[in-house]
Amino acid sequence: AASHELVLFSIDAMKSVLDMRGRSPRNDLCRSFVELGVLELLVSAMHEINASHRSHAERAADIFLLFSCADTVVKARMATRKVLPELMQVIATPDDFEPGLVLKILRTIKHLCMAEALHMDELQRAKAIPHLVALLRREQSTPEMKSQCVNALYLLCKISRSRQEEAAVSGVVPPLQELIHLGSPLKQFALPIVCDIAKASKRARAELKQHKGVQFYLGLLSTEYWQEAALDALLVWLLDESSYVAKIMETSIGVKALQVVIEAKNDSFVNMLDPLFKIVYNSVPVCRALGKVDPNLGVSPFVQALVRRLQHPDALVRRLLLTMLESLYKQHRSPKQLVERHNLVPVVKEIKNHDPGVLVQQIASQLYSSFEAHAVL
Repeated sequence: AASHELVLFSIDAMKSVLDMRGRSPRNDLCRSFVELGVLELLVSAMHEINASHRSHAERAADIFLLFSCADTVVKARMATRKVLPELMQVIATPDDFEPGLVLKILRTIKHLCMAEALHMDELQRAKAIPHLVALLRREQSTPEMKSQCVNALYLLCKISRSRQEEAAVSGVVPPLQELIHLGSPLKQFALPIVCDIAKASKRARAELKQHKGVQFYLGLLSTEYWQEAALDALLVWLLDESSYVAKIMETSIGVKALQVVIEAKNDSFVNMLDPLFKIVYNSVPVCRALGKVDPNLGVSPFVQALVRRLQHPDALVRRLLLTMLESLYKQHRSPKQLVERHNLVPVVKEIKNHDPGVLVQQIASQLYSSFEAHAVL
């Protein structure tokens, strides 16, 4: 009991010193405490007094939160194997602590995630990702806890394929998909994580398969600001597992989703044209599905939209569109029908004769020659 009294007094004293508005900047005070080895003692004390002195345990968490806002020297001492595992224990066993204390430790971890890459590696070694994912999935977690978890995961996964894979394997996909479907304010952090997972590894994509990842990305193609990330994810996955992804993309739902891309607003359309072209070029089933004539309309809506885009002022865009049209023509099961239904002969001839872009004219000439060779004219 006497030793606990001394601990409580020390915590109160530290908090009072850090809250002072004196001449010494708080960062300098944090550095001084760190150099005295206080962090290791404080984290042990927080666990030791938690059962009997909850308010002081939470005050210890306040001190860690203040330290986590200090400079990189202080954060480096926090991101060590003597301190981090003890902090992780709090979010690994949240039922043993007051919700306020758990939230403060979550904020502390989030601040550490904003530090240098070396600190990120230490967080990964301390199993931050599986603990954060488990807390995110926990039903009893408050909305603010979930918000801190998503923010920390976003920072951890932003530039690391290994951490993206670890998050996927730990089960991050379902809770993030739920946040996105509900239109949560956290959607802006959840979406980049989910889109990056497709690029992480085969193992990460295996997790996405269990939660209809391809269908999820196709649905995002109609979501402004996230179309490009979703299309990039689909392309990476298609190049790795062509038959699996193409089987879903060639369905009517997939074709309609890709049609949204060809009809997208100008800036988004230009940015998405290259990955769209690569999808068409690298997958014969998808290419044929996009060029297929709808019996009710008498045309392919995708090809119809593509032809309208051939008036684009950018020569590079026109060149890519023509190359895509060439692929659609070559892979079509009935190329003559494709040309006739979409009135392609005069369109291609006009480009061949009058387009200001030399390379555009060359591709149009090649396509026109193909029409001649197949007796389409």
